[in-house]
Amino acid sequence: MDQSSTTAEPAPLLDRRQFRALLGVGERRFEELLAAGTVDRPLDLGPRTARWHYADYERALQRLKRRAPIDQPEHLRALQKGGAS
Repeated sequence: MDQSSTTAEPAPLLDRRQFRALLGVGERRFEELLAAGTVDRPLDLGPRTARWHYADYERALQRLKRRAPIDQPEHLRALQKGGAS
């Protein structure tokens, strides 16, 4: 038997704080992402116990990368271009 073909440990379940930290967002933004469907609904393990699979985080990350950038106010676009208004 080949010893290099070992099974990987299952990815841990993430709580809300861990999921938010991985995404780098605060509570309000996380709620917005949940409402928009960018972040999948968690597994409901009981009262006040919700968890996400690590794959849920990876899917949310891909969805965030595909989203179009949010329009910025004109004065911010000017600053990014190096001009002043």
